Amino acid sequence: MNNARTRLPTLARTLDALYDAVPAGSRLLFDFDAMELAAHPQALAMMGPAFHMREPAGFAPLLGRWTPTAEGIVPVARWRPDGPPEDVPDAFWGGVAVKQP
Repeated sequence: MNNARTRLPTLARTLDALYDAVPAGSRLLFDFDAMELAAHPQALAMMGPAFHMREPAGFAPLLGRWTPTAEGIVPVARWRPDGPPEDVPDAFWGGVAVKQP
C-alpha cells in the first residue's frame, strides 16, 4: 500500500482526463483489489511493491464524472454470473461506468 494516498489524486485526475478525451456514451470498465486480498499473502507477494488495495466504498469518488451503471461496484465473481456465483473471497471488485451525453 506504498504511497496509496498520493496515487489516489493521480488516479482521479487520470480518469477525469480520460472522460474529457472520449465521446459521450463511452464506457469505462474497471477493477481493483480490495482489502480482503490481504488474507492471501501469496497473491500479495506476486503483485510487487507498488501494489495497493482499495476499499470498495472509496472507489466510487475516484470515478468523478463517470457514472457507474445500475449494477454499481460489485465483487467481480458476482457480476453477471453464468449460474450461481463462485464461492470465492470478495477480494476483486469492478464495474462499468458511462460518460453521460
